[in-house]
Amino acid sequence: MRRNFLIKIFSPTEKIALTGNRITAKRYSYLLKKCGFDVSLEEKLSGIDLLSSQDVVITLHAYKSRLIINKCHQLNIPCILVLTGTDLYKIMVSGDPKQRKECNTAIQKSNAIVVLQSNAKFDLLKLLKVDEKKISVIHQSVDINESRQVFFNKKSSYRVLMVGNVREEKNYISAIEGFKLALSDIKNSSKIQITLNHIGGILDKSYMKRMVEISTNSSVQFLGEKSTHDVLSEMISCDLLLHPSTLEGGALVIMEAINAGMPILASNISCHRAILGKNYAGLFPASEGKSIAKKILMFFSLKQFRSELKQQLRCNKLAKYSMECERAQLFDLISKLT
Repeated sequence: MRRNFLIKIFSPTEKIALTGNRITAKRYSYLLKKCGFDVSLEEKLSGIDLLSSQDVVITLHAYKSRLIINKCHQLNIPCILVLTGTDLYKIMVSGDPKQRKECNTAIQKSNAIVVLQSNAKFDLLKLLKVDEKKISVIHQSVDINESRQVFFNKKSSYRVLMVGNVREEKNYISAIEGFKLALSDIKNSSKIQITLNHIGGILDKSYMKRMVEISTNSSVQFLGEKSTHDVLSEMISCDLLLHPSTLEGGALVIMEAINAGMPILASNISCHRAILGKNYAGLFPASEGKSIAKKILMFFSLKQFRSELKQQLRCNKLAKYSMECERAQLFDLISKLT
């Protein structure tokens, strides 16, 4: 490739919270600059007027990026679409007909499609007739310099952690209800103290209000939005990650927890099965508070259950997926398009 190869990355999102799409866009920008490309990052659609000078465009979210993708198609600029969980598991499944049509058209017009976990490729092919050769599975890498020294320590107080911006798809209400059920049983049988901490911005104020309402006197703490560095520090110090989402495109926090050596309980959805394995012992039915409570109780009371989680996470093949792996895959994809 020639020098000064221009790549523009779009992440159409409001700067109200550190969303997963923004994190992915920034990581791609960093990795591609390492490849020697001239990369610019756009978070507003206004940058669409500057597309004509670009060699490649990368954009996240098919529906929100439909105008960008259409413009690239008109200008014959190679466009890589990073498909999000909202695209694949919400709009394409239950969106209104107009949304679905526009989302599907954007996918078809893209020159390449990136999905963030292996099940997403098959889920997409079930929903839409698309050239399979256009689809690349590129996992999300994490850069963690420190990991937990011990998987689980017996002590008098524990912290369970949830990480993610507040919106209905994250299913935090079911998680809080499950935690409260588990906490009630634990208090009746032991003297240990457990708190549930949540980190993340607020994308849905009404859902946040409901979360607060059911959290009264239940040892639930809302820590607000934190930097990536601070989130990773919390993950190292907390005892268990609880990730109850009803849909996820890539679940970066799961990748972070795996690499940090953190125990994980997660909803049994397509994304989590792809990353953790379909037989991972820590999966629970999404939106079932009683099932969440059962898994939490098992984690804190059964050594054999914790040992099973530890073994499965240590053997997880994605624990070795590095930023260099992700960089190489992105470089290879761009090379094939140009």
